[in-house]
Amino acid sequence: MERPQPQPEQPAGVTIRNDTPSAETQGNAVDSPKPAKQPTNWAAWLAIVISLLSAGIAAYNARISANNATITAENAKVAKSNYDRLAGHVRAKFVITDILPEQKDVPPQLLEHSDIFDAPGLTLHEPDDFFRLSPQVVIKNTGDEPISEVRIETRLGFSFIDMREQPAERQRQLTPWGFEDAIREDYVLSEKLLPGKSVAVSITKGLLRQMIQLQANDRGDRWHYGRFDIRCMAKLVNGAAFDAPEDDGGIRINYRWKPKDFPEDKCKAMIEKLKHTPVVVD
Repeated sequence: MERPQPQPEQPAGVTIRNDTPSAETQGNAVDSPKPAKQPTNWAAWLAIVISLLSAGIAAYNARISANNATITAENAKVAKSNYDRLAGHVRAKFVITDILPEQKDVPPQLLEHSDIFDAPGLTLHEPDDFFRLSPQVVIKNTGDEPISEVRIETRLGFSFIDMREQPAERQRQLTPWGFEDAIREDYVLSEKLLPGKSVAVSITKGLLRQMIQLQANDRGDRWHYGRFDIRCMAKLVNGAAFDAPEDDGGIRINYRWKPKDFPEDKCKAMIEKLKHTPVVVD
């Protein structure tokens, strides 16, 4: 009896087959046709690309249209705002908050006792006292629009000349007429007066010009008393006209002087040389 030949050991989980493929199987493998290569559909790809490009261009145009609509709306808003200013529909809103200098800051040599009013009063002895005093009004923008110009209007409240202890004939002489009832000075601000900000504006020119026309030069050694009303107006940026303050109020200033100390030629020369630029104070 023949003994079976030992088989070589196989790794666990591995099966070795020695089956030889049949001729029929090999023949089928050889005779099987290979899959045919399909031609590329370039028209379809071109249609997809064109669709994507069209979608991108449409989105871009929509974005441009939206931006143009926004710009058009902003331009229309600006145009309406400018028209409202020119037509006077929008007014400058401001108030006079102070007059400078304050009483405590007035130079002592300009405060003298007046026996007519029995009280200390502002007394000017020469044109240069206006530089020492530097009278100004403070205007605050209380609106929503910037202000570009300020107008100061100085009017005579009343005036008289102290003619006590003078001959009756001299006492009957009339006080000079003020032919220019309102002295106006316009100031273009060096920067826009934004909402909430204040500006200090000089009132020297108007006061000095009023003094010149009220002086009685034939009574140059007599005290002249004057009360002057100061009114302010403002113009908006791109505005067409000046507007009065919200409270339509003003301020008053009283003082005395002698014409002999304020010669007309010197005062006019001072007015011509005086160039004032309003200063934003806060």
